[in-house]
Amino acid sequence: MIHNEPIAIVVAALFLPFLSQVLAVSFGVWSSVVAGAVQFAVFPVWFGRSLVIGMPSGEVIWSRLLRFSINLLTICISGALAYATLHATP
Repeated sequence: MIHNEPIAIVVAALFLPFLSQVLAVSFGVWSSVVAGAVQFAVFPVWFGRSLVIGMPSGEVIWSRLLRFSINLLTICISGALAYATLHATP
């Protein structure tokens, strides 16, 4: 265990001033992943609403389909890069 270890205490004391920056970066990365997932989930809701209420113009439909495709592709590429970087298999 690491009880009363001077090296651990010094390392923790050196790390402490940077704790807020590390937390900010980690929460920023976490929230961007959630933001990507939210954008991914918005399209089916919009599509269902459009089927019930009525479809908008073709320009709106194509822009939403393009946005959905870009979000899906970005999430897939990001996941593949993360696995490749960590040398992990899905």
